[in-house]
Amino acid sequence: MGQTVLDFTGYRFSVLPKQLSELEKLQEQLQKYEDDRQMLEEQREQYERDRQEIEQQINGIKRQIQQLELEIKEVTMGMQQLENEIKRIQQE
Repeated sequence: MGQTVLDFTGYRFSVLPKQLSELEKLQEQLQKYEDDRQMLEEQREQYERDRQEIEQQINGIKRQIQQLELEIKEVTMGMQQLENEIKRIQQE
């Protein structure tokens, strides 16, 4: 079984192939988690954009509802005034 020698700041350390293999696995795992984190961050940003778009649509619909309710109220008041005017004319 061979050994690999690494030089760190002037000190020599013997590293067994098993330790190098473990280091490579950990580096791969770290990269995978960093990739997953990046993907989740991108998904979170997309979710936030989608949520804001939905909020805008909801607010737009609420404004339309308020406008229609106002128009209905105005028409209803106009009809009531017409009915009152008709009753007044009929009583004359």
